[in-house]
Amino acid sequence: MADEDVPRAESVEDLLTMDTFTVVSEGISYRNEGAGYYEDMYLYNLRLPSGERVAAWINLENVQNQGDIYSGAAILPVGQVVWADLEENASFMDQITAGYPLDRTDFYVDMTGNAAKYSEEYRTENYTLWVQGITLLICFPLFHGLGSHFGVFPAFFPSRRKEREEQF
Repeated sequence: MADEDVPRAESVEDLLTMDTFTVVSEGISYRNEGAGYYEDMYLYNLRLPSGERVAAWINLENVQNQGDIYSGAAILPVGQVVWADLEENASFMDQITAGYPLDRTDFYVDMTGNAAKYSEEYRTENYTLWVQGITLLICFPLFHGLGSHFGVFPAFFPSRRKEREEQF
């Protein structure tokens, strides 16, 4: 979340000159003026206080509403500029510019903390799959080897000693 120490960007020039910043939007207008999927991100058509429009990836959980949610000020999360050619994706451009055209399409504003928002379950799911796979690869041969040694399971590869004993 953006606190009082985070500089407020008013224009595209401010976005490009500040490392990190926040934007103050009027109510929830940033959610109603166009949006679209770019790669795996849902970018909004964000109107800056100067009237210029840019694409922004906003973590909606960290928006701070002051006053009425529809007409009060909304302090958006801390953001930074990410360079990308948005015009490469024509369907995205059709979606996000349905209401208003973007003034800049050579970058978008990342207001998610420079990382995707993942739930705790998603973050641990990948590790769980790896641990399960490694455990299976290590434990299965060990338990099967012990079981075949004691005659519980058939051996994958019969030993030469047993073949010789069976011949005599």
